[in-house]
Amino acid sequence: MQSIEDRFAIEDLLRAYALAMDFGDIEAVPALFTADGSVRDVQGRLWDAAAGGPRAFAARWIVPPGAKRGQHWIQHMRAERLADNAYRLLSYWSATQWLPNSPAPVTGALGLYTDTVVREDGRWLIQEKVIDRWETGSPGVLPTTD
Repeated sequence: MQSIEDRFAIEDLLRAYALAMDFGDIEAVPALFTADGSVRDVQGRLWDAAAGGPRAFAARWIVPPGAKRGQHWIQHMRAERLADNAYRLLSYWSATQWLPNSPAPVTGALGLYTDTVVREDGRWLIQEKVIDRWETGSPGVLPTTD
């Protein structure tokens, strides 16, 4: 079971990721990942070390850098303990944005984050992030915990 301190630190980590993406802070994104961290984006592309890792992922998806693109909302759903210093997390996410000539923001996408987080040198970091869209008709297989 997660300690309350770990739970808050991990949730803060995931919120820091969302804020960095929303506010166009390309440099903040890789600082939230381990040195070997990776991201699998909503299109299925793996951003590992060979593909430039989390920094290249952020550079691809944050357009233009430094501009507010939209707003993510994350709802933490489950934490599965993998080791004393590692968890796999499932979180729902939604992304809201203003479209040109729109009188109100719209929800652009819904999905599921699967994050593997590890504690290194007393700090929680993302080792792997998988971003899936929530699409009607998709298999919707939810991993089980033991």
